[in-house]
Amino acid sequence: MIDVSAGLSDSIHKQIDASYYPDGWRRYMARAIKEAFPDKIVMTSGNIRNPQSACEILENQDADLIGMGRQTIADPSWPHKVKTGKIDEIRQCISCNIGCAGHRIGLNRPIRCTVNPDVFYDDFYKKQKVNKKTNVVVIGGGTAGLEAACTASEVGCTTFLIEKEKTLGGLARQISQIPEKTRIAHFPKYLEKGAEKLHDLF
Repeated sequence: MIDVSAGLSDSIHKQIDASYYPDGWRRYMARAIKEAFPDKIVMTSGNIRNPQSACEILENQDADLIGMGRQTIADPSWPHKVKTGKIDEIRQCISCNIGCAGHRIGLNRPIRCTVNPDVFYDDFYKKQKVNKKTNVVVIGGGTAGLEAACTASEVGCTTFLIEKEKTLGGLARQISQIPEKTRIAHFPKYLEKGAEKLHDLF
């Protein structure tokens, strides 16, 4: 198998893909290798977050396999959610490189993830429930407030989220308006969708 990748120390934004690169931006490299070595299995990678992008790469025969690193840190259940049609429940990696590359490579510390605070236990906390009626009030509907409200609700608390603005997502939603930072929008959208489902459930 040939894993087709790219990037050197002088081009770290291509080695650890910058957020502004589109899904599967390396696919043209994989296709060139696949055409040169038709008997070899070829794998591509590079900011592949969206299932539609992954399917398109395979259907167009640009590569035989899809490699994902940061996306499976953000959501270890990505393949299962795609297989079972739960696309809207995917927690997409925003390519911030803070907790994964920054912690592990830059600081030699354990991996963390900006969008997945429970990276080591894969949402194990959801199996735990409060044992008496508990009211929780969360002030502020930014990403931290949304995460706190969803977590409290998931473990059985009656949760109230208070936000002064007309929209949720806070600073992350504002930053995502910058052209190079559009991927950040996936996180508040994911949290808001999760909050809506919890609201409908209770």
